[in-house]
Amino acid sequence: MDTQNQHLSLWEYVQLIGPRNVAILLFVCVGLRMILFGISQPWTPGIETQRVLQSDALGYHRLATTLIESHRFAYGNTEKPNALRTPLYPMFIAVIYSLFGYKPWIVILTQIIIDTISCFLLLVSLSRLFSRRIALLASTLYALDPFLILYSSTTLLSDTLFVFFLVAAFWFLSLARHSEFSKKTLLNYGLSSLLLGLATLTRPISQYIIACFVVFFLVAYWSRPRIALTYTLLSLLIFGLTLSPWLFWNYNTFGYFSLSTSDSYNLLVLNVVPMEMGRRHEDTAAVQKSLTAEADKMMEEDGLHSQDLNEFQIAQYWRKLAVRYISNAPIAFGKSYLLGIFHTFFNLGTSSYAEILGLPAVYFDIKAYDNILDLAIAFLEKKGVVGLLIGGVIALYLLITYSGAIVGLLTSGGRHDDRPSLLVIILLAGYFVLITGVAGLVRFKLPTIPFYLAFAGIGFSYLYENIILAKEKKGSGSTA
Repeated sequence: MDTQNQHLSLWEYVQLIGPRNVAILLFVCVGLRMILFGISQPWTPGIETQRVLQSDALGYHRLATTLIESHRFAYGNTEKPNALRTPLYPMFIAVIYSLFGYKPWIVILTQIIIDTISCFLLLVSLSRLFSRRIALLASTLYALDPFLILYSSTTLLSDTLFVFFLVAAFWFLSLARHSEFSKKTLLNYGLSSLLLGLATLTRPISQYIIACFVVFFLVAYWSRPRIALTYTLLSLLIFGLTLSPWLFWNYNTFGYFSLSTSDSYNLLVLNVVPMEMGRRHEDTAAVQKSLTAEADKMMEEDGLHSQDLNEFQIAQYWRKLAVRYISNAPIAFGKSYLLGIFHTFFNLGTSSYAEILGLPAVYFDIKAYDNILDLAIAFLEKKGVVGLLIGGVIALYLLITYSGAIVGLLTSGGRHDDRPSLLVIILLAGYFVLITGVAGLVRFKLPTIPFYLAFAGIGFSYLYENIILAKEKKGSGSTA
């Protein structure tokens, strides 16, 4: 880190990095996303209904249209209020729909712009904290990431907006990191916490992420406890105030001072279902149906019926049932948890790409295999030539980035004095890995990508300095 560059403006950082470098990076980033957007053709009515508005995306679409038409947060004008989703992404869609009509493809176009801004913010953040080379390497990998490209340019899902808020929060943290205690520093840390709150109102999985900032403050300012306490209290206050309107809305609507029922739902459906699939030898749908029926039976034993309860009341039974299963089989859950983390990082997403490219797509449930070897064999046997070709390209990218990130993790502590910044990057990446756990969906890896790519940038910078430059010095020495 060059301390002389800590007080440069955003434009001065662009000048330092090189306007040409920045322009090429952003052109590649937006260009790749626009190419896939053009191939997927989400403006086509058939594609919109058959591919875009499916599953979670259809739910977000319906929430947005209901907000516009009846100013209610529900899946339809006559439906009950929704407790599973948080409001920001449906509101984001609703704003665009209000301006341009009910056109999901315009939302997707907007997401491409947002993801390109995220790439730029990652570039300037890492340039500020570390070096221009590290920043360029990491942000280039961000621009090329096949999953960031896929979800920003073809889906009506909250992930791109969520990642943007996380990277923007990281940008404001980088602004404050090496500044003296002042109103401006307080403002930057406050804005960073605000953006973490907005991320949580986009996807509630980040509701505990402020703890990463608290740890960062305690480590970064351990020798100045009053300043550490000031930053901690400020961040907790602003994060809490950002969430409070939705917490009060849920309290007034459902009687629960909580963000969402998603934690209880995910604990049962995304954590217990995979664990039970192997034991019962049933597919996802069958196990999920059986577990929800079991939860309904628990309600009946208490003299209650699900149709008479609101979603938070039902969610209590989901959580109770999930905890029972996990506590009764901790070893099986631990195995499923570790396998889920493997799925998160090594799911290649071949089916989605094949479908978009109009190629034969073979779907199979990775959760149906309770060990990695069986999963690998099934992939090779079932995916066919198309799946293997697409998977090979994505696997090569993952091999490169993961290798760089591992080198970066192993070498960063000895090369960079700013260990608290390294720590907060590890905490932010690790948070989503640990919280996601068993679920193992490739979508859930997206918020970790900007942060482990920071270590990939550090790793490749280290290799460049110690291999390429060393050879050049050796060659020039022998010539002399």
